Amino acid sequence: MIIADQYYCHAVELQMATWVERWQAHWEIKQVEFLWCIHSFIKMQQVWINLADSHAILEHIAYAQQKAAMYTRTARDAQAKFSATGQSPRA
Repeated sequence: MIIADQYYCHAVELQMATWVERWQAHWEIKQVEFLWCIHSFIKMQQVWINLADSHAILEHIAYAQQKAAMYTRTARDAQAKFSATGQSPRA
């Protein structure tokens, strides 16, 4: 199931749930959103790497490599924080 479908399913279930079920559903939605962020950081890293590889101007290459490094660090940090919750960031 893709992330958007998971998000929608949890949102629908949330409307008919008890308090505990609502809390659990919110927790699951936050997990999906966190995974979504991690995925977007990894995607942006790849985009900037591709841009760095496709340019001939040194300044453009340097800028793209800086952005790729930033997204690499951001993804790594997000994965570490997600793992600290006891979850697998590769889920």
